Amino acid sequence: MLFEKYRKAYAPETQWPVWINDKETCIGDKCRFCFETCPTGTIKWSTKTGFPYIAGVGGFDKACINCYNCSAVCPTHSISMSGGYRVFAGRYKTAKAPVLRMPAPVAGSTLTYHELEKDLTEVERVIYRRRSNRIFKDTPVPEELLHRIMEAGRYAPTAGNNMPFTFVAITDRVLIREIEVQSMKVLRWFKRLYLNPTFLKRITVTLMSYFMVRDLDQRPFFPLDKADRRNDNLFYGAPALILVLMDRRGISDPNLDAGICAQNIVLTAHALGLGTCYNGYAATALRYLGGLRKKLGIAYPWKVATTIAVGYAKVKTDHAVAREDVPVRWFR
Repeated sequence: MLFEKYRKAYAPETQWPVWINDKETCIGDKCRFCFETCPTGTIKWSTKTGFPYIAGVGGFDKACINCYNCSAVCPTHSISMSGGYRVFAGRYKTAKAPVLRMPAPVAGSTLTYHELEKDLTEVERVIYRRRSNRIFKDTPVPEELLHRIMEAGRYAPTAGNNMPFTFVAITDRVLIREIEVQSMKVLRWFKRLYLNPTFLKRITVTLMSYFMVRDLDQRPFFPLDKADRRNDNLFYGAPALILVLMDRRGISDPNLDAGICAQNIVLTAHALGLGTCYNGYAATALRYLGGLRKKLGIAYPWKVATTIAVGYAKVKTDHAVAREDVPVRWFR
């Protein structure tokens, strides 16, 4: 439709994934990992039954973004998902059908991923298994390991060998906590703007989306509600934090270069037995926190591209799970 991108942006009609928990195998209060790891907080915990369930967030009937983290951390494989996430119309209409499938690295093979996995390279295995970790141990990360994963980031390819990035590594728990608390003071305004739908918000957000299309998709707002309800817990108790800074004057697309750098860091961390979680919320908040930027030594031309929480996973998170299919158009 010609005017699809100008239509309703706020609270669009959405198909949420179907989430099922098998109570016959679920160990309930002995675990609670799915409840802890759900980034959006749509998985609730019933103190009456001792089992998890799905409920709405901030006036929305559901908030499942199809990340599969709950399924990945479940020790009894009690959680299953189907259906996928899909927006049917408007500015954020889903561009492809939400078809979910496991990794299929060998074209035409009838073997399952788990049958193929042993024949893959270690790089491939890390890529397919890596999951964002949101349940960290309190164990400190040795500085030599942090250096090692940042060095992998330094070797990311960049346009013109410009290397438009640098790092801030933080293991000071007090400072990490300060970043969380100060960031949430800013991020609550964004949460209030979006959650708990009203007619005025519908108009305001749709108009704002004409100028801020990447910032007003509904999915990033749900985790803010969870962080707000859980004592500003943006970094999930991670003992280390890496800020990837980007030189905004970088050649071509420094955002892309910083992203490649960050992925090098994350993949190397998981190969070394660490867990990580990308977090763009603090990067957004730091735009408005001049005093905290000064404290962290962040000044022009540098800006925070992303933050990465680093630590040891409290529960095994890294598993290959189904993801949305990505169509490939071949020209042969």
